[in-house]
Amino acid sequence: MDAATAKALLSPRVLALVLTALFPLSMTVIFLTGLWVCGTFALRVARLALQLTVWRGTNLDKYGARKGGWAVVTGASDGLGREFALQLAEKGFNVALVSRTASKLDKVAQEIAALPGEKVSIIQHPIDFAKAGEQEWARLEAALTPLDIGVLVNNAGLNHSAEWSEFIAAPPQECVDIVSVNVAAAVRMARMLLPGMVSRKRGLLLNVASLAGGTAPAPLWATYSGSKAFLITWAQAVATELAAAKSGVDVLVVMPGYVTGGMAKQVETSFHTPNAARWVRCALASIGLSGGALGMDYVSTPFWAHALMDFGLRQFGLQNTFRKSMHGYLSKERERAAKKQ
Repeated sequence: MDAATAKALLSPRVLALVLTALFPLSMTVIFLTGLWVCGTFALRVARLALQLTVWRGTNLDKYGARKGGWAVVTGASDGLGREFALQLAEKGFNVALVSRTASKLDKVAQEIAALPGEKVSIIQHPIDFAKAGEQEWARLEAALTPLDIGVLVNNAGLNHSAEWSEFIAAPPQECVDIVSVNVAAAVRMARMLLPGMVSRKRGLLLNVASLAGGTAPAPLWATYSGSKAFLITWAQAVATELAAAKSGVDVLVVMPGYVTGGMAKQVETSFHTPNAARWVRCALASIGLSGGALGMDYVSTPFWAHALMDFGLRQFGLQNTFRKSMHGYLSKERERAAKKQ
């Protein structure tokens, strides 16, 4: 191309003609891209709304309710575990209560026995997951494996003793105990009971994680937060294996936010902060649904307020911002609590 031709092509008149020809095309591309983005988001919002209001989860009869099936609940002595035990018994499961304190298990067993309707069988097995040795695990396995277990709720959990504490200030043994209870015990319980479920072609592995592990890590709860993140990725991998094998066993991780009566001692029940009974009711009604955890296979945020927060943080990429703001907020809460002492 000689200099004269190049000069002619770059003249203002030629450039104006080129831009005029390309402008409609570029606007079309921008319009279609915007339409696709907005349409995809609208469909996700619609799906979220339907899951939280209209759609219902898997009927628990599939797992043996009212058919002699058993539900095993770890951490069953109080909080979410107690509610899982009570509500699963109400739905017709025999219940195996597993937790650390025998006296608390006795109380929960009495509550289950006093429920109206058809009576269910109850067994109790106290075990401290943070300290249990091989003999104690063997006794637990001997008690549970002969049962027709349809549901395992891995609910047992341990948090830091100090309400808010930097990782480097946390007692080393406490960090080990958190991993032992939240991670190792969940893995051992599943490894113990899943083979029986697979052989019966029926079962549900329900892991109780946390928004602090699945949506945005919680500073000042570092080891707890990491342990709950493990539950999610581990369960997704196990679920994929079981689904590929057409085992008939379902796996779901449920992620609560703040729930009164649980580990968050400083919160009170409100319209958007449920008590344990309300949250467990939502969780059991949402088996197979993702709630606010759209796009995460085998994971659910069942309660509406937690679901909206989870959905919003993910869709708008705000997890890092939320994590940093939570660190600032919890640090100030810790300072206020220290001044009151």
